[in-house]
Amino acid sequence: MSDIMSDDSYKSEDSEISEDEENEDLKENKSYSYNIMYYTSNNNKGSSCGYCKGSGCSFKYGSYAINISCQVYQDMIDMGWRRSGKYCYKPILDKSCCPQNTIRLRSLEYKVSKSHKKVLKRMEKYMTKSPDGSELVNKPEFPTVNSPETLVEWFKYAEHYKPFGKQRLRITICKSHVEKPTFNLYKKYQINIHNDDPERIKEEGFKRFLVDTPLIYEKNRSHYSYGSYHQKYYLDDKLIAVGVIDILPKCVSSVYFMYDTDYSSLSLGVFSALQEISLSVRLNKYLKSLKYYYLGFYIHSCSKMRYKAQYSPSDLLDPEYYCWIPIEHCIKLFEEKKLNDAKIQIH
Repeated sequence: MSDIMSDDSYKSEDSEISEDEENEDLKENKSYSYNIMYYTSNNNKGSSCGYCKGSGCSFKYGSYAINISCQVYQDMIDMGWRRSGKYCYKPILDKSCCPQNTIRLRSLEYKVSKSHKKVLKRMEKYMTKSPDGSELVNKPEFPTVNSPETLVEWFKYAEHYKPFGKQRLRITICKSHVEKPTFNLYKKYQINIHNDDPERIKEEGFKRFLVDTPLIYEKNRSHYSYGSYHQKYYLDDKLIAVGVIDILPKCVSSVYFMYDTDYSSLSLGVFSALQEISLSVRLNKYLKSLKYYYLGFYIHSCSKMRYKAQYSPSDLLDPEYYCWIPIEHCIKLFEEKKLNDAKIQIH
């Protein structure tokens, strides 16, 4: 399947449009969309928790979506829902052991941290080595990254960098679909990172989890369709990572990420997040309502999930009033309630 968003795509002559015009387009899209969902359960009995490994202590509402417009799904994630394939779910925070709060980054205000700069430098170092592994004598000058705009420039430069006449880093975006190299990468990742049984990793499950989507692809005036995509990362023409993302009216939403564990030293999880932030900034040039990068759920009671707070400035969704609160304020509240950490709430 051909890529739909190459660097050249961002050089189109489309005129910039206002948010009011975008909203009119979305209304038109919704009028032609049939939103079909089936309510499945509210999980009264509870299920096992993948974070604290507790049994019967994770509760959620569940719904199976056949077709939904991207605007409807945007509204859903702004009320605490997420999707896994076509299954949509909303954690019940006051009942669950590890409350999950929706987190989003204000992409246009992104502050590049020292640790994130180090990840980019690590990739630069990898890319500027000669075939025999030695350092190049005349090293290229990658853009200095200190703002969202310079982050965009860094990725553009990196993708056009061709030592010895050959492109080293290539990032493509295509509509989510089953492809053997992607499935093989997924299988290797699940075995090495999550210790899954190789015999139980089937293409059918991969498709249901990371390919199937209820989102209806919808065009807009800038010719960038909203919908579900696979963002693929290649080094020297080898597939090393795939990010599953949704492009929605207000955001780029991260769904899942997998990488080749042979390249663990490159911190590809962080690298992909930086690329997805860059993508949201680039899309904002044409889609003025698209200002955010959604990182899924922030779980303060799980130390492994706190890294998301490093992407600044970020906000958490208040589960009662559905407004956004700066994460610094939320963390302060969380820390004040440490003695009851399993039932952390924003308000």
